[in-house]
Amino acid sequence: MSGTQARFLGGVVSNTGGDVEYWMEYGETMAYGSDTAHSTVSTQVNEPRTVFVGVTGLQRSTTYHYRLCAQDSQQGGGPGCGEDKSFTTPNLECGDVITRDFTLSGFVDCEHSPPTGLVIGADGVDINLNGKALNGPSGRAAKEASGTGVDNTGGYDDVTIRNGSVQRWATGVRLADASFNLLRNVDLRVGNNSVRIDGGESNTIRSSVMTGTVFAPGLLASGSEGLVVADSSGTQ
Repeated sequence: MSGTQARFLGGVVSNTGGDVEYWMEYGETMAYGSDTAHSTVSTQVNEPRTVFVGVTGLQRSTTYHYRLCAQDSQQGGGPGCGEDKSFTTPNLECGDVITRDFTLSGFVDCEHSPPTGLVIGADGVDINLNGKALNGPSGRAAKEASGTGVDNTGGYDDVTIRNGSVQRWATGVRLADASFNLLRNVDLRVGNNSVRIDGGESNTIRSSVMTGTVFAPGLLASGSEGLVVADSSGTQ
């Protein structure tokens, strides 16, 4: 889920088998008011099938009600719909350029390709992950991970990234020619480099976890004078 998009897992079943049409109703009240595109899945008699439904065009920081609906060719009396549930969109859309202090309101999953979590766009920005996770695409092996969770290749200085996790990316946090950046209390578990620093000076990593893989180290730094790493751990 991101600020304007969400993806849901559900299940359908038919006692006659054959094609089952399914969709999701959603809206800001239990009256719903909107449907996703209708899709079709082939089923066997009384054998549940897992389905995925994507929703786009949502409003950020908004609570929505939703339910999954389905019908087969023998359906009578209208479609069958599941119970009402709700979700709240976070305040970040994947790829946003952040130019002022920002506090993440909810967990974010960036499923588009190539994925980017957020991009630093100004000096002196404080990114408070607020105990939440900024995740890359799900369902991929570590060596297949792609994109960057927090991208400061614009070289912005005095940036703080703190208090949360950045996971399922090829690179968790990337700095290029950026100085006096601070990472604090960040759990980075990614496919390649948890943190990559090229150039700049006097950057600091404190109380963080930087997990690498057999393909790449957790921390990769090149030409970064005065780099400080304290009270942190990493594996490869």
